Amino acid sequence: MILKILGVADQEDKTKQCLRLKVIADGNLSDYAIVDTTFKDGIPSNLHQHYYSFPNHPVKDGDFVWLYSTSGTNKTRSNVNETTTHVFYWDLDISVWNTVDTAHLLQIVDSSDRKIESKK
Repeated sequence: MILKILGVADQEDKTKQCLRLKVIADGNLSDYAIVDTTFKDGIPSNLHQHYYSFPNHPVKDGDFVWLYSTSGTNKTRSNVNETTTHVFYWDLDISVWNTVDTAHLLQIVDSSDRKIESKK
């Protein structure tokens, strides 16, 4: 994996809520996705309520990736230490990171699609 989850900033404010990740090796974000797991009666469920697939976007070791839960325009900004922060927006109207959620970082190695048609 080229990413590591650092945590969530401004968790209590859905307009500022941001999952922060650190890039630990050069690569491309298109191979990665974020999902959250919810809990029922204090036990993790297998229900993933929200899914975010990163776009085709190159990153370098030492950079940061911020994923805001709200709407906005994806952008990059230079940092004083010569790294870059890559900012993405999930475009949701709700809070993703509640007090008992778990963030899962997925590396997508391979995938396939098939349209499933009704047999009616």
